[in-house]
Amino acid sequence: MRAKVLTITLNPAIDRLTRLDTLVPGRDQRGEAGLSLAGGKGINAARALRALGVSAMATGWCGGRMGDLCEALLTEEGLCHSFCRVSGETRVNATFVARGGAVTRVIEPGPVVTAAEQQAFLTALPEILKGRAAVLFCGSLPPGVSVRTFTRMLRLARRGTTLVAVDTSGPALKAALELGVDIIKPNRREAEEVLGRRLSSEAGVRKALEAFLGYGIKNVLISLGEDGLAASDGHESAWVRVPRVREGHGVGCGDAALAGFVAGRLEGKPFHACVDLAAACGVANLFAPVPGAISRKIVRQLGPKTP
Repeated sequence: MRAKVLTITLNPAIDRLTRLDTLVPGRDQRGEAGLSLAGGKGINAARALRALGVSAMATGWCGGRMGDLCEALLTEEGLCHSFCRVSGETRVNATFVARGGAVTRVIEPGPVVTAAEQQAFLTALPEILKGRAAVLFCGSLPPGVSVRTFTRMLRLARRGTTLVAVDTSGPALKAALELGVDIIKPNRREAEEVLGRRLSSEAGVRKALEAFLGYGIKNVLISLGEDGLAASDGHESAWVRVPRVREGHGVGCGDAALAGFVAGRLEGKPFHACVDLAAACGVANLFAPVPGAISRKIVRQLGPKTP
């Protein structure tokens, strides 16, 4: 049986996660034994969906020895749908988490995807998408991939899936807006970049929700870090305030939130319940051993939160 949800991470990575007391630039420092895992926003979302009991698989482009490792790690997790291969090397990102949760990331650009490799993925995509209840396009576009190619992917997805969700930024997010996909989930910075204005007040955030809905988006979520999660479907709006957590780190919290919202929608939950679940999943990710590997027990303890 095919997984219910497919997440597409076009620029996945091997994430190297290292915990240490304090990160001090220019000094040799000792950290805990590092952890290598397959990373990327869609991969994190697939983990979270699986943790919530929703069958999910991840795919995208990968290449080289690091691409082999990425697929092997995902296969161990039961999350790997065969990736399209590229001639370049899948990137390696370094994440340093200091005591107290401060995160420093060194993010590589990823391999250049050739025109032939892009066409191969577009050709395979209709079959990959067949029978899915939802598809999530997550993360940045790798070098060489144009917004035009991304738009073609979105058009193919809209033909055959129940829900199309997008969590990206810049021109790729603008392309999703122009097509009017079902769900978008920018963070504050990404929303500010696309709209061209600061979201420094509650009124500003609510106007941003209205602006995104004006494009024909059916569900808009804006993740606001410690300020919580704002959302609207055009009929109802919600702003979930989240508890302050001193420990943990924020890597993957937005991905887990999107997974929670999609899971709620697929279960037929009311809008406010979906937003509650999204916020609870985002906070639960702070306690997860790796991004997206949330605990359902913690999720249940955290929700509901909307008024």
